[in-house]
Amino acid sequence: MFDSMNMHMPVVIALVALFLLVLVAGLFVVVRVVGQRVVDDESSGGPVGPRTTASQP
Repeated sequence: MFDSMNMHMPVVIALVALFLLVLVAGLFVVVRVVGQRVVDDESSGGPVGPRTTASQP
């Protein structure tokens, strides 16, 4: 049991590292998109346009 785990450990570590890298990259993209959206709203004079979710009558 433990011998087979030791053989597969580098693969598991590589997969976990790859998963964390993708997760961090995804969070970075989300933060950039949300930040850009906030900058666009501020530069256009407020939350106007079809991209806002708080468009209530």
